[in-house]
Amino acid sequence: MTHPTQTNISSRHFDRGTILILIAIAAWMIWAAGYYTVFDDEAFSCQRYVLPMGEMLRALWDGVEPDPPLYYMLQNLSVRVVGVGPLGLRALSIVVFLAGLMAMRAAGRAWFDERVGRLTMLLCAVHPAHLFFGFAARWYSTMFFMVALLLCTTKALADVQATTPALHRRERRLVFFWALAAAGVCYTNYFGPVVVGLIWIVSIARHSCRMRWLGAGVIAAALFAPWWPPYWRQVTAFPQFDGGAMSMAATAGRTMMALCAGNLASPRAWWVWGPMAVFGVLFVARAWQKRSRVWPVGVIVIGCFIAGAVSRTMIDKYVMTFSGVACLLVAAVLCRESGSHRLETCVTEHRLETGATGTIRLAACTTLVLAWLGCGANLVMEKNWSSLRWLDPIEQVVRRCMREWGPPDGALWIASHPSVHYYRGALCASPVKIALRVKTDEDRATLREFTSTQSLRYVFAGEWLAMRTWDTSASKHHDGLHYPELSLIETSKPRRVVTIETTGYSESREWDAVRMGLDHSYRLVADENNLLDPDAEWKDRIDPRFKHPRWRITVRVWERAKPG
Repeated sequence: MTHPTQTNISSRHFDRGTILILIAIAAWMIWAAGYYTVFDDEAFSCQRYVLPMGEMLRALWDGVEPDPPLYYMLQNLSVRVVGVGPLGLRALSIVVFLAGLMAMRAAGRAWFDERVGRLTMLLCAVHPAHLFFGFAARWYSTMFFMVALLLCTTKALADVQATTPALHRRERRLVFFWALAAAGVCYTNYFGPVVVGLIWIVSIARHSCRMRWLGAGVIAAALFAPWWPPYWRQVTAFPQFDGGAMSMAATAGRTMMALCAGNLASPRAWWVWGPMAVFGVLFVARAWQKRSRVWPVGVIVIGCFIAGAVSRTMIDKYVMTFSGVACLLVAAVLCRESGSHRLETCVTEHRLETGATGTIRLAACTTLVLAWLGCGANLVMEKNWSSLRWLDPIEQVVRRCMREWGPPDGALWIASHPSVHYYRGALCASPVKIALRVKTDEDRATLREFTSTQSLRYVFAGEWLAMRTWDTSASKHHDGLHYPELSLIETSKPRRVVTIETTGYSESREWDAVRMGLDHSYRLVADENNLLDPDAEWKDRIDPRFKHPRWRITVRVWERAKPG
């Protein structure tokens, strides 16, 4: 029999602890959204967010972005209200992530008990990956929320006992809601069908009344069917299974790092990975002891991990497709069972907790706290991060180039990093060069001018002199490749060229051709490196598919050489 006090606690969805967590995370994300750099994927996708809805959907259908349309549609509506400044661009994700925290608490309570629900919410709130990707202006937080919603509807559908006409009607409604939530996951990210499929398989294996799950699966597939053509094109567009075991192992390593520490622990951060390794061993031991209770969630997490590693699609930014489920698994493994369970279960659990298993649980909790405190130390010091995308001084670089090398129309800028485009567009949108952080009433007026969708569209269309498609009839060809930048340099003959080379966007034959052309007709007058990556060699060893330069940003200024 359930104790009355426990029933009251369970019914209080917004207790003091929950409210404090939500306030703290909201405050952090609002501050961080304005402080940390708008990174490449955010800036690139911003070009879609500001398009008319129909034009945006056609672009997504054609595969201009490797994502389905749900988040883009929500963001398209959001930027019309709050604009496209860093905070406005990320506002939707912050709100959805906070809703996702509540949904994950409900999922933990539904699948296990109130104690697991609370710990799940806490783990999701302070997870190092969620602290950053939770506010990013991409689909990550929406996927986090939709998966949590799917977990809640899965448990609700599993528990319904259709013994009366009213319960039969409830069952039909829940079947439809489950299918709707499953379709929502699939319309958020193309890894969604994997998550939905694993939850669906676990549900069929775990519960009776399999016909309801078959019906729910069919309805979900029918709801996602209209978007099947672009989904299939994306699935077959790249060689997911090429590269062999080493490539899969590298993907698995990056995924595990992101699941454990987000971007807040480089390979050399022993104060994080030492405690985390001990936690991993203790967690596996504890999970094995509680396997009869946690195996359904474990199958979902392990299945997502394997699918992501084998297909080589799971990178650090994508872990939020199943990191919420992983937090639920950790909470279920670490928590004791509450008194709302059967008496014999509680007695067994008490015996386990008073022996060596209780020591394992305490040690696991301690080592996890120590590892994440190490991540917190890295966060505060802004050192030993596994990814420096959040710290790239792109806004400062763009501002300095504009100040030291003349106005934007005084030189040709060549840069392929979308964030360079974003910040240069922000500074070119108005004669008042603001820092994108409001300080005065004049700044507020200027920021509103920039963040209007019409202004941003103009910036994207005409002001960004970057590696983009020019008139192919006037293009230069070298080695059978198409280099519009060389044609632009030769036809316009600018007095000065500013190149901004960035990690991940400057290792290409196009950039090699640009450098070669500049070496032939221009002389280098300035060469400036920004943001040293001390872990570049370690990253090359862990994942040799990518070259990690020691300097994140290199600015070079070229002036046309005098004849003779």
